[in-house]
Amino acid sequence: MQELGVDVIERHMREENAPEENIAKMTEIYRLEMIARVSWMLAGFLDTPEKVQKGIEAMKPQARPCMGRTSLNTHVSLLQGVRTQ
Repeated sequence: MQELGVDVIERHMREENAPEENIAKMTEIYRLEMIARVSWMLAGFLDTPEKVQKGIEAMKPQARPCMGRTSLNTHVSLLQGVRTQ
């Protein structure tokens, strides 16, 4: 899993004629696992509100191509709200 991307796993599953339902489940499990791994990795670095804010600001340019601007701003606002509470 560490060296394979979800696209590679999905392609192999399709080659083996896996049901679409299984492919969808695998994709969701893979996504959740990657979120968990990245969260644990970042937790050691983002251990203060200031570091969290800097981390969010650093991710904005990379996230824009993946999300609509409104969606990104909504997520950032939510995260900033959590940070200040």
